[in-house]
Amino acid sequence: MHEFETAQREHMWARAWHRQHFHRSRKLPLIQLYAQAQAQLSNCQSAFGRAEMKTVTDRLAFTLAQTAFQRRMTVADLIEESDMLAINLRAANTIKQHARAYVATCIDPLLRPEMDILLDRVVSYVPRRCP
Repeated sequence: MHEFETAQREHMWARAWHRQHFHRSRKLPLIQLYAQAQAQLSNCQSAFGRAEMKTVTDRLAFTLAQTAFQRRMTVADLIEESDMLAINLRAANTIKQHARAYVATCIDPLLRPEMDILLDRVVSYVPRRCP
């Protein structure tokens, strides 16, 4: 019974995150949302809750990677630019892993090669151009 109650409580957490993510009002920076989702994931005790929150963090990581790609930056540059203390620069590798997991499990197989290229570009060094 305890496992059921834990899973039910964590489902409510995940449901709130899904609602917040899919109907996001842009009040919090994306990097801060990712850091909060990671913290929530680490608080999950049930397998069901961890699986649901992992989907949320993977999706947020992918959105971070897309944002970096659109701005022609690396994920590390995006983190550094945000000046958020909620996440450190070493988290860029973790974000990359979460984004790749999202692509592998949630993206249409026909779009995966294109998304893998996107992720490769935001992880590797992108030379900055002078204006």
